[in-house]
Order: sequence, then structure tokens, then C-alpha cells
Amino acid sequence: MKKTNQILQMLVHSPILWGALTSAAFYGGLQSWKPEGPLGRFFEDYFLAHPINYASTVMFFVGLSALGIKALVLGWQQQDLGQPVFGQLSHPLEPISGSQTLLAQIDAQQDRRDSWLVRRVQGALEHVHRRGTADGLLEELKYLSEVDTARVEAGYALLRVVIWAIPILGFLGTVLGITMAVAKLQPEALEKSLHDVVAGLSVAFNTTAQALGLT
Repeated sequence: MKKTNQILQMLVHSPILWGALTSAAFYGGLQSWKPEGPLGRFFEDYFLAHPINYASTVMFFVGLSALGIKALVLGWQQQDLGQPVFGQLSHPLEPISGSQTLLAQIDAQQDRRDSWLVRRVQGALEHVHRRGTADGLLEELKYLSEVDTARVEAGYALLRVVIWAIPILGFLGTVLGITMAVAKLQPEALEKSLHDVVAGLSVAFNTTAQALGLT
């Protein structure tokens, strides 16, 4: 049961899953809506004209999902700051031996195991319990702060990849579009090949413009 909950939690917090679902909803909406006129031409040129457009759009929604999940987590963490970490104590605790009692209270709060506040307090109590003294607690708290900062920074790795990859896809679309235009160019029949050349250049410019816009 615990493993199943962990898998479900991992899926719920997966920006790749939500990005894929959002992309499917976006393209499904375009297929059912089928806008006409300038708006329809806009979606056709920048989202439906080439596989590069599809790839850039999916990566954009993955990045957007990552930011959305982080915003929800941040809101929950801010709300959690107003909740007490410990319940009412029946009697005063000894400064050192009481750390084990407080740790037991934290272990019983399964619904708050992802709380940054609870995790920080737990780390401080474990330090006191392990060393049998509060000496060095300030340095330990600074260390725990640095660990959490590094953890938050590492959480943006996927978003940095997305921000890096979308312009690369746009540049790839530019190269492919120009290659298509050059391949279709026939000097001896310029008027006949002009349509295919313009189509290739459209892919080149539209994929780049879309990638820069989404980035």
C-alpha cells in the first residue's frame, strides 16, 4: 500500500505526465475547435505545420507544468508554516532526553513528512539526540538550510533543460526549413518551384519564432 501511494504521488508530481496530458488537451481542442481565418492560420503555422512545432509545444507544456506544480507545493509549504509542529505536551521535557519524544511525535505525522518546516525541525532534533548535547546546533541549522537550498535548486533541473531545448528545436527547424527550401529550388523552373521554396522558408522562420516565443 505504501509503495502504491509513493507511485501515485510520483505520478501526481510528474511534470512530464501533466505536460503530456496538457499537450494532448491543447491539440485535441484545436482539432475539435478548428478555428478559421487569421487565427486558424496562426495555429496552423506555429503549432501544426511541422513535427518541430509539436515537439516545442510539448516541451513548453512540460515546463509550464513544472512551474505549476512548484507553485502548488510552495503554497502548501507556506500554509504549513502556520501549523504547530508538536501537539500539547503533558509535562515539561528534559532538554536532551525530550528530543526522542519530540521525534516520535514527528514520526507520527505521516501527512506532513514532505513539510520543509517539519523536516528542518526533525533534522535539528536528530542532531541533539545523536550528540546528546545542543552544542553545534546553530552550525547544524545552517547546514540544513544549505541542503534545502541545494535541493530546491536541483528541482529546477528539468525546467533548465526545457528552456535550453526549445530554442535548440527552433534552430533545428530553421536548418531543416532552409534545407527543404534549397532542395526544392529549381533554377530552370523557378516559378514552378517557388511555392515549395516558400513553404520551406516558412518552416524555417515559423519554427524559430515559435521556439523563441515559447521560451
